[in-house]
Amino acid sequence: MAPEHNGVVGEIVQHDLVKNRWRVKTVAGRVLSFKPSNLTLVRIFDWEKVVGTSDPATQVDWKVEPAWHDLPAPPAPPERFCILLMGANNNDEAKLSLEREVETMRDAFTAEWGGDTWRGVVVFQHFLFADMQHLVKGLLDFKPIVVHFACHGHQSALSLYQDPVSVQRLTCTLAAWSGETGGGALRLVVANACHSAALATALLEHVDFVIGHHAPVKDAAAVQFAKVLYTALGCGHSLRSSFQLARAVAGCEKYCLRGSKDATKLAFDKPEVWTMRVLNVTAPTGGYQGRAHLERRLNDWMQATGSSPGFVLHRLGGSGKSTLACQFADSRKNDTVALCLVFILSAATKDQDYVALLSVLQAERSGGTRASLSQEAVRQEVHKLLSSPDMRGRWLGVLDDLPPPAQCTMEEAGLDWLLEAFPWPLGSTIIITRAAEWTHIPALCGNTGACQGGAGEGGAGEGRNKSEGEGGEATACGTEVGSIAEEEACSWVWGKVPLWAGRDETEGVRELVAYLHCFPLAVGQAAEYARVYHTETSGLLQHKSSRRRP
Repeated sequence: MAPEHNGVVGEIVQHDLVKNRWRVKTVAGRVLSFKPSNLTLVRIFDWEKVVGTSDPATQVDWKVEPAWHDLPAPPAPPERFCILLMGANNNDEAKLSLEREVETMRDAFTAEWGGDTWRGVVVFQHFLFADMQHLVKGLLDFKPIVVHFACHGHQSALSLYQDPVSVQRLTCTLAAWSGETGGGALRLVVANACHSAALATALLEHVDFVIGHHAPVKDAAAVQFAKVLYTALGCGHSLRSSFQLARAVAGCEKYCLRGSKDATKLAFDKPEVWTMRVLNVTAPTGGYQGRAHLERRLNDWMQATGSSPGFVLHRLGGSGKSTLACQFADSRKNDTVALCLVFILSAATKDQDYVALLSVLQAERSGGTRASLSQEAVRQEVHKLLSSPDMRGRWLGVLDDLPPPAQCTMEEAGLDWLLEAFPWPLGSTIIITRAAEWTHIPALCGNTGACQGGAGEGGAGEGRNKSEGEGGEATACGTEVGSIAEEEACSWVWGKVPLWAGRDETEGVRELVAYLHCFPLAVGQAAEYARVYHTETSGLLQHKSSRRRP
């Protein structure tokens, strides 16, 4: 800004979205362009206009809330939901405490009843350098019930990352998402930014509730507003009560709440804790080598809103698919908020496993007659109970060692009924198989694809999410399970062979796992051989080399 313009008084007339500059008409009649950081707002009006209109009939007093009890009740929140934060800091603007706001929101919402109670029910996702592309991605991937903007704002725009977004553009995007084709999941938009009251008014037609701020707001006050708001919501208070408590924070008196539904009726009740039942689920023994990134993939799949009902772990035998699935199933036994049943069924013992699963399902029910049922009737009863209202979406099953899904191989394994009869969409199922063809089974694809596909371990193969595959077909969540990383393999070997712990075998261990291509079955067998026969790495490598074909 030129020195001669310092202290000039004028009226804001336009905002340049591309350059992020305000055009100001001075009292002398000149029109000048300023950065937002070079302006000081010294006069604030009590009225906000709906964007794009000058009709006085559409003017809304930001301080006046609707008559809530005259409005219809909003839909109840879904059993599982996502809260999405869109944050942005730009170089020419004052820095905002975005990381602190993310942590504050999450910790505040789960404070009253604890993170374990909310685990599996609410997922917090965030983008800290968010632009419109990130917003669209977040809406599609996570189907959030709440979108929380933490950024700088102006009367006609929000400053996303290097992308000033006009109220009109933002309204059109959220309107398209909130329609029937978008699923209509979005219930609340929190525009925790300066001058966002206009956005709150403009969004009313498309979102049930919007929170905005009529004037500039300090960063510390905005974070405290978020803390109180989400603390109250997490305690089960209505949106209306939570908003009133948050607005009582110092510096937050100019927040406004708009809504087309009754804000006194929107509340997040305490999740119900279920009695957990398990079958064939035990923690792996014998030195299980954890695979953190694959376990994260499985966790993301379980927690993603609208993810496909099936996750396929595939590749050759000995890669650790079953052990990984067993470890993951065992880790979910304590998730009594989201689940009430975790079970593992094996193709080799399917008949016995189905009888045992029926016993588990009927343990709290009277009138069980499984002793007199045929094997087909047992399966039908199990599928009926898994499909019952109190079980839908609350079970995790692992189907181990399944053959390729072709009709001939399924019939040969006695599983020709599985594809049509198993209640795939009513729970979460992990498929263990050598056949990647399972990722193309329509029943496992579901309606959306929130899971992210990616390369399998060691760079071998490609996992896919439920997306457009070759030929335009949908594919289920899944990944190849291949060789483990060299550091993981070395760590595993050190833990299994105490003989090498006090010796300088570092190079020998690295040479051994590299020789075995870090393949789990081969590494595990070699380590067990060394432990039993007290063999050094040099002797083991010599023994392996002598058995190699010339």
